[in-house]
Amino acid sequence: MIAQKYLPAYTYADYAQWGGDWELIQGIPYAMSPSPSPSHQRVGRSIFHQIINQLATCNHCEAFYELDWLVTDNTVFRPDIVVTCKPFLEDVLDFPPSLIIEISSKSTLFKDKGIKFETYEKQGVQYYIIANGITKTAYVYSLENGEYVLKAELKEGKYIFDLEKC
Repeated sequence: MIAQKYLPAYTYADYAQWGGDWELIQGIPYAMSPSPSPSHQRVGRSIFHQIINQLATCNHCEAFYELDWLVTDNTVFRPDIVVTCKPFLEDVLDFPPSLIIEISSKSTLFKDKGIKFETYEKQGVQYYIIANGITKTAYVYSLENGEYVLKAELKEGKYIFDLEKC
């Protein structure tokens, strides 16, 4: 990969100075604009409310919308929704969340099913959901023995998470 030899590589220190919405993946910046479409936001709002309702009786888990997760010094993801089951003090999450939900579109599906899937799996994120805005289907993955296993393919309905495992 000759191009990687000549591309600039950025770190979290660089990322923290940028305006706008970005993700940083292995030193390469990815612009997250334009803003999510209204249908993306509707799906996100609906899922976020379901997660909040599930967490109503949990004393240690919290849900966040578009929170930065510092994976390594050169990788920062901003998932659509994260659930973390342990406290953190900084403005950026510096450990793997318990659950991540990405709401995919035509422009993000490849990244969500590729590098994000592999990174979340490798980092030990217990649950990963890819909500496909195109097909209106949610794919629920659970980490088992270090690998994601598809647990459900939902067109509608709810999935109850066992956050005690987190």
